Amino acid sequence: MTPKLLRPATVLVVVLGLLATPVPASAGTRVVDTTDDRDDGRCDARHCSLREAIDDANADPGWDRIDFDIPGAGPHTITLGRPLPAVTDNQTWILAASEPDFAGQPVVILDGNLLACGDPGEAGWVIESDDNIVRGF
Repeated sequence: MTPKLLRPATVLVVVLGLLATPVPASAGTRVVDTTDDRDDGRCDARHCSLREAIDDANADPGWDRIDFDIPGAGPHTITLGRPLPAVTDNQTWILAASEPDFAGQPVVILDGNLLACGDPGEAGWVIESDDNIVRGF
């Protein structure tokens, strides 16, 4: 390889490295696999709603990641029966863009039409911690 060919490849590697988001080694990942808003107290391989995934991430100090893999073709609408739990643990990444049928447009939709309106301080979802990422809704 000549130095001229090596330079563009080196620049490409550096640029890709700068664009990549580092993932901490202590990552705890949960996968939302349903559109229901049920909470049976566990986020596991049999059932994990967004509500359960947030509760589980809040209970696990440190960096957490919530991915999505809801069966079937999108859009996938999660109808909230009550406000979601507040995100209280720092460094929680909630990545609806990880849904396999995401193609640049959101396919996971949060529907808050059933939530009470007009109450001061009432919100469908509150983030009370730092260094969080929410993408793809």
